[in-house]
Amino acid sequence: MSTIIAAYEFFSLKSHLRVRIFHAIYKDDIARFSDPADSSESAVEASALPSWQVVLQAHAKDVVGGKKKPAVGGGKKRKANALDGDE
Repeated sequence: MSTIIAAYEFFSLKSHLRVRIFHAIYKDDIARFSDPADSSESAVEASALPSWQVVLQAHAKDVVGGKKKPAVGGGKKRKANALDGDE
């Protein structure tokens, strides 16, 4: 089952339906990629983090995303043969 649902639709659903969707997606991921519990990766206690990572985490919550700047030239590309006629 690979169900794609828009975020605004998802959060308008009742909580028991959201849980069922999460469970279905999780089971689908296990079938495709194997169970994450069988992975060698594990979570680390916050007290075991290096100090630089703790400082980074403290500042990361204050980051505000900005609007993307448009590409130079409006993002349009010229055709390869448009100006190359006399060369």
